[in-house]
Amino acid sequence: MAGGGGGPGPGPVKAGSRPPWVGLAAAVWVQVAAGSAYVFPLYSHAIKEALGYNQKALTMLGVGNDVGENVGLLPGVLANNLPPWLILVIGSACAFFGFGTLWLAVTKTVAMPYWVLDISPFQGVMKLDMI
Repeated sequence: MAGGGGGPGPGPVKAGSRPPWVGLAAAVWVQVAAGSAYVFPLYSHAIKEALGYNQKALTMLGVGNDVGENVGLLPGVLANNLPPWLILVIGSACAFFGFGTLWLAVTKTVAMPYWVLDISPFQGVMKLDMI
């Protein structure tokens, strides 16, 4: 008898707590609302023009962006072992350095090698999994 507390299956939900799927739904809504993982096509043209990259180089930056979207395992492990305030600090640092590096490169404030720009979208987008 599922949910009855006497048989197999999950027991009743304690007063004041929520089922685990509520946390999952909240995380999905935060990622959808943040949207920074999905706007790469909007700023990729600026990167291409400002830095003179060809389509192959731009595609590799997009791959870094996609890999960052799918590396939710590391933030999940950290979230189980670190306090929430530290997770937010790490996520904010990833966003600041990841997207900040791209901004510095596009505005030509600092000249950076390609490999630095290749890991920047990865870092910036990985913050979504942390926050």
